Amino acid sequence: MKSAYNMAKCEAVHLNASAKGKGESSNQVCTAKEWKSLWNINAPPKMKIVLWRFAHDCLPTGQQLRIRQIPAYDLCCYCGIDESTQHAFILCQYVAEIWRELKRKGGFKLMVKMFVSPKQWIFEMLAACTDREATILVIAFCHIWEARNAVRNGENKMHPHCIAEKILAYVDMVLVHWCTPAHPRKSDVLNRKRWEPPPQGWIMVNVDAAIFHKDNRMGLGIVIRDERGVFLAACKQGIDKITDPELAETIAFRRAVNFASQLPHDHIIIAPVESHGPLQYWNYHRRHKKGGLYFYCGFFLYSCKQIL
Repeated sequence: MKSAYNMAKCEAVHLNASAKGKGESSNQVCTAKEWKSLWNINAPPKMKIVLWRFAHDCLPTGQQLRIRQIPAYDLCCYCGIDESTQHAFILCQYVAEIWRELKRKGGFKLMVKMFVSPKQWIFEMLAACTDREATILVIAFCHIWEARNAVRNGENKMHPHCIAEKILAYVDMVLVHWCTPAHPRKSDVLNRKRWEPPPQGWIMVNVDAAIFHKDNRMGLGIVIRDERGVFLAACKQGIDKITDPELAETIAFRRAVNFASQLPHDHIIIAPVESHGPLQYWNYHRRHKKGGLYFYCGFFLYSCKQIL
């Protein structure tokens, strides 16, 4: 019964597409693999949805707003030209500068020609991409769309190079996060030590963050101990309107860096309580502020260096 139901639903979908003049490939097995390759990209699901909507040409671009007879500004917010899906993500000169900067700094080359339809273009692009390039493509599409929406909503326009830097930083963080197991195995949890002291002459700064969805805020806590486990200092802080776990962890880590930089110690180890996300360890030698930094989160690296 289930197979018959699925077959009937598929037939109805294809007949509906045919009636609207939107033909599909007869090789549905190949098409299914292409969609699977999109969903298997190492990137957050919410970002892959932007790419999926691009492929289906159902994003509310100016052209789509006009087709749906929605009374809104339907030209490109950057250059005032008719805003098609292709223009919004590829052809606009503002967006093209973002792709040029990604090619210069990230080695990513966008395929501009051979654009017949969004779906055809995206599948051919993904077929030619490495895993890292596919991640860059997804994250770039999401950031380009968010930047476009921000300008349409009255926010200041960012320089294209700043957006490219943000994209590459996010790519670094995502690749580290997705390559690290999100949850430890049960045996790892049972065998995990509660606290491991630092080497002699060092102090350990442990930091953790928590999300309170009901109150729409996050909290962070920092505890500092020496190699004997003797308590030295601690602090806590609550921040409103932060409910994303990764962002909360990153903010907490940055606060720990700021707190540790004010201590009268030369050798400091900063470590999250749970090190399964993108943030691992940071060994900080006060005498060598320009080196010896091992930090695995692209977003706040520059900011943390500035603190020190």
